[in-house]
Amino acid sequence: MMITSVFLIQNSIRNDHNQWRKKMTVRWYDTLRFNNSEELSAQISQNFVRWKTRMQTSPDGPAHIDTESSVSYAELFLMVAE
Repeated sequence: MMITSVFLIQNSIRNDHNQWRKKMTVRWYDTLRFNNSEELSAQISQNFVRWKTRMQTSPDGPAHIDTESSVSYAELFLMVAE
C-alpha cells in the first residue's frame, strides 16, 4: 500500500520570552512517500526522539513533558489519507 499523505500531531513546547508554552502542533506532510507503514513509523519515531532530546537539552532548562502522553501522540495521532 502506498501512503500518500500523512497528518502527524505532536505535543510540542515553544520558548516565548523565556516562558514555556505548551501547544499542539499539526504538521502536514504532503510530500512523504513510503512503501509501507513500518518505514513511516520509523521516520516518525526518529523525528519524535530528536524533538524530545531537543526539548530536554534546552539551555533554558528541561521542558515539562508528559512523557506518556507524548509517546501516545507519536504513536497514535497518525492519520493517513488514502
